[in-house]
Amino acid sequence: MNLIEAFRERIFGSAGKGKLAEQVHNLVDHINYWPYLMTEFSKDEKIARWRFSNIEYFIQAIDNWEKDPDNFDTGLYAWLNRVSLITSSDDKEDEKGKVNLMTIHAAKGLEFPVVFIAGAEEGIIPHTRSLEDAGTDEPAALLGPMEEERRLFYVAITRAREKLYITSCKQRRRLQDVIECAPSPFLAEIPPHLITTTDPGKLVDDPAEADAFFARIKERLK
Repeated sequence: MNLIEAFRERIFGSAGKGKLAEQVHNLVDHINYWPYLMTEFSKDEKIARWRFSNIEYFIQAIDNWEKDPDNFDTGLYAWLNRVSLITSSDDKEDEKGKVNLMTIHAAKGLEFPVVFIAGAEEGIIPHTRSLEDAGTDEPAALLGPMEEERRLFYVAITRAREKLYITSCKQRRRLQDVIECAPSPFLAEIPPHLITTTDPGKLVDDPAEADAFFARIKERLK
């Protein structure tokens, strides 16, 4: 709390006016973020440097924005408004030919002509943690976590206006092990007349056959 309050005063006070990038840099130094990364990723310094470079890039972006002569408000709220406008831009011309990759939570309130839901498997949707958190197999205890997972899945499938593709794996690699996967139990709750099932049956090793398969998918998406 002391850290937050101290830097709140530095950022919003007169000392932080026009020095937002500098204050963010001071905060990163104050919490010893670089030493923390070096300790956390002691076996792979490249990861530590990559993560720290993201912070440096972020600070540099703020600094460039503050030094823009056309920018007359360099406060924190102005910066947040700028970032919000960039990330929520709805310029339809810019969006042509692009794919939005997002979590289900981030997709709330949004709709798209075509939606792909990947990983509709037991242990992912619903998440294993929803069962572990219940702490028991009693139906009454499972109701809360499972209902929340079901609502989340409902959010995902209702993002699609025209077409919805739901995929699941038969196997996944987890660390050094290969685990068998089962489809999400929520799939059984979708009315059968709304579903077209595709089972490839076997892996495709022929590049020409794979190209033909994706060509058919592309044609169906037009």
